Amino acid sequence: MEAEIRHRSLHDGLTGLPNRTALLDRLGRALRRADHDGRRVGVLFVDLDGFKAINDTLGHQAGDDLLRTTAARLSHAVRPGDVAGRLAGDEFAVLCEDVDGTADLEAIADRVVTALAAPVRLCDRPVTLTGSVGLALSNPDLADAETLLNAADIAMYTAKRNGPGQRLAYATGMRTPVAASTRQKLTRDQLKTAGADGSMLSLR
Repeated sequence: MEAEIRHRSLHDGLTGLPNRTALLDRLGRALRRADHDGRRVGVLFVDLDGFKAINDTLGHQAGDDLLRTTAARLSHAVRPGDVAGRLAGDEFAVLCEDVDGTADLEAIADRVVTALAAPVRLCDRPVTLTGSVGLALSNPDLADAETLLNAADIAMYTAKRNGPGQRLAYATGMRTPVAASTRQKLTRDQLKTAGADGSMLSLR
């Protein structure tokens, strides 16, 4: 029973992925190993574009289904050994150990962006959704879990400002978002249908 309680405290109940607490703990341990071995650790911060519109137009059950689908796609898109987790809402993160440089992270991020853009069936209709991805690689200035995750978050926010479905690596000088509410979330009036029959819903 104690093991079950501990498992539930460290995993997201909806998707089964590690939660923020578990991911930060794993990230902290990975950074300590990397410092000892002279290796680097990368983080991807993933935010769905237009998730609020799904809840508003198709309902929260559809939103939950989409989050579970996102979790599965993330887990399959990343490398074996990488750890995907759900931070909160429609925000996910991926811990990537033993990366040689930004190019490695960009290759993983490109697979994630492609995987998320594949249509998913919700409420008996295909829906196309994109995800914005921020990348951050450990260095002497990004040497603890919270700082590295925050850097990836800032990069994601900057990528989202460039348009949906983008990925961008963190660079010194990127500005911290004033508030989460300023992120460019797509709203209901930005939904586009492919035709009068309503067969396709696209959120980009």
